[in-house]
Amino acid sequence: MNKVLLSVLLLLSTGCTATFLVGKDGQGFFLGSGAEPLYAWLCPTGDAAKVLAAADLPETMRDALYSALCSSQRSGNTVTGIYRSLPADQQTSLKRAFNRHGYDINIIR
Repeated sequence: MNKVLLSVLLLLSTGCTATFLVGKDGQGFFLGSGAEPLYAWLCPTGDAAKVLAAADLPETMRDALYSALCSSQRSGNTVTGIYRSLPADQQTSLKRAFNRHGYDINIIR
């Protein structure tokens, strides 16, 4: 089964997901999942700060998301809560910012 089909099946089987799938190098994880590879992609590399700076979000939301993703007090529940509280246009802006910085959204290649 190819990876794109597998991703679609995963999305369908989980119903309405709380965040979105962030993919890179043939792997993907839901934003806020707490997966160690996702943390390694985003935090030590500085990508989280770059992505959030490029997203059209209020500064308080950017700071809160960064903290929930990259601080020693990381929290997937906080990431999910923040994401779900964003209006649709800001959710889209965040996804596009990830995409502009080399991440696949809702697909795994």
